[in-house]
Amino acid sequence: MKHSKRTRTSSRWLSPQRDGSMIVLTAVSMVILLAFAALLIDVAWMSTIQSEAQLASDIAARGALTSFVNDKSEDSYDARVRRAQSVGETLFENTTVGRATLQVDPEAFVFGVRAEDGTFSNSTRGTANAVEVQLTNLNPDGFGLFLGPLFGVDTFNTSASTTVSFSPIDVVLCLDISRSMAWRLDRNRPPASVGTILAPPVEGSRWIALVKSVNQFLEQAEEQAPSLRISLITFGGGIRGKTVTVWDNEQARVQNEFEFIGAARAPIEASLEFISSEVLAGSTAVLEGLELAHQMFRDDSLDTTEKICILLSDGVATTGSPLEVAEALGLDGITIHGIYFAGDVKGLSQLQSVADAGGGMLLHADSTTQLDEAFNRILALLSVSLVE
Repeated sequence: MKHSKRTRTSSRWLSPQRDGSMIVLTAVSMVILLAFAALLIDVAWMSTIQSEAQLASDIAARGALTSFVNDKSEDSYDARVRRAQSVGETLFENTTVGRATLQVDPEAFVFGVRAEDGTFSNSTRGTANAVEVQLTNLNPDGFGLFLGPLFGVDTFNTSASTTVSFSPIDVVLCLDISRSMAWRLDRNRPPASVGTILAPPVEGSRWIALVKSVNQFLEQAEEQAPSLRISLITFGGGIRGKTVTVWDNEQARVQNEFEFIGAARAPIEASLEFISSEVLAGSTAVLEGLELAHQMFRDDSLDTTEKICILLSDGVATTGSPLEVAEALGLDGITIHGIYFAGDVKGLSQLQSVADAGGGMLLHADSTTQLDEAFNRILALLSVSLVE
């Protein structure tokens, strides 16, 4: 009994000490927790500022490059660069970062060339496919901290860097203008309203349907892929002046040279309209059309440019097998997308082989709706987005 009494007495004597220790420990823990909370708040704020600064840099760089790509003026390269730099400067300065309005030197937007391995270099050829912006210590006054002053740190600064490039794409529209392109869509023969081989194609023919689809394709491409360059080649014979005695000797011809889509659209549409007023005639010269496309890419495209040939025909090639030249295009990195339009099945397998040799796809269209869909599928592959 005495031993039990001593134990209780000792417990009563230790209790105030334990309570005092818990109060001290709690106070210390609260200070640590408050300090940690303060640190988290400022770290979160700093992270927000960094994200906003990087976003502002990305937006400005993208805007500067887009302005440069879409500048179709005949001004010098340096003049177009200065305009694009001004756009980047305006976009950046109109972006609020951390409740501060910042300024940037336009020359911070450096235009140049981004290679396939991702390296960036200043342009030496009067052209550019990329812009690099390096922004250090964005705010001369620094960005204020909320609780940092408690630890003797009032402000912090941040930097941002962006390299943005676009994937240039050159496209050759290689279109069949042989006589069968004037035939009706719903029957494999000339329109009854023509009555003679010396008449141009009419509404309801393959050619007129093709012109409508191509014009729609060009309109959408200008909106979705403004940095796209495009040209037009036609293959097959033709009758000039609507007389049987004046035939074109060439099986294929360049109707329009490479231009950015914004500048190319109107001339290509005019060429298609002119062809529509002529008599379509002659061979299905797929071979010659591909040879000419190959030559255009070799003469006018940069090595780093993606190269696409859109080949449309409605029949079997009649001037020789196009497979060998299609393989040559494929080896040179030129993709061939084929559209087989409203012809009989005899030419389908041949065009499939051509598309396979060019590493592309074959689309089969028997109606205007299917033809529009074919061009839309190809356009989805061509739409150029800025890539970092």
